[in-house]
Amino acid sequence: MPRFLLPPRLLVDQNAKFFKIPKYVPAKLHPVSESPPRFACLSEAGAYLTGRHNKMGQHVKIESEIPLLEEILSKWRKDLQNEYLGYRNHVYRVIHFCLAIRKCTAQEQDKIIIAGAFHDIGIWTNNTMDYIPPSIHLAGEYLRSKNIENWSNEIKLMISEHHKIRLYKDESYQLVELFRKGDLIDVSLGLFTFGIPKEFIKNVKAKFPNENFHKNIGKRMASWMIKHPLIPAPMVKW
Repeated sequence: MPRFLLPPRLLVDQNAKFFKIPKYVPAKLHPVSESPPRFACLSEAGAYLTGRHNKMGQHVKIESEIPLLEEILSKWRKDLQNEYLGYRNHVYRVIHFCLAIRKCTAQEQDKIIIAGAFHDIGIWTNNTMDYIPPSIHLAGEYLRSKNIENWSNEIKLMISEHHKIRLYKDESYQLVELFRKGDLIDVSLGLFTFGIPKEFIKNVKAKFPNENFHKNIGKRMASWMIKHPLIPAPMVKW
């Protein structure tokens, strides 16, 4: 039956099935009262974000500081200047939204953190809104420096596809679609939720204020569009 002829109830059921969250399997967790540890290696970084519940959003403890992310972003603080805090908080929000959509392994969390740190960085390092290529380049340099080049393909796609309008359907790289959704939640100011409770989104936004991030990006986009009317949004993919 054509989709547009289906009763509303069936459409809701289909969507619910489409965005079904994988069954949560408890892992070894840090006590809630314990302070987040400082990790010595990438394989451990980010694991402390895992909480104790299986309801969407409740398995994620909102952390004010992720050591791996702070380490990466600190190198680019001078490039971002007074927009550093806005971008930092944007990345923190995206990471938390990704982890709220579905439970991730420690390695998957590391990949999300790295992709998050670099996904927009080219805006400031190259002063351009055609920032995907330089962002991918800098992420690649980082991965090589850490001897984890085997992550390159997936993280490259997470960055290049994060403003894709349609779903990313390659199941071999599931983090690509997850990252696209996490970024879209923040870019849309919570208009899209992908099943995450609005209360969780509100709490994350309160923990990591906007700091004029959207306003500054809007100004840069307006300036870019005036200068490049034929390619107004080079980061967007159909």
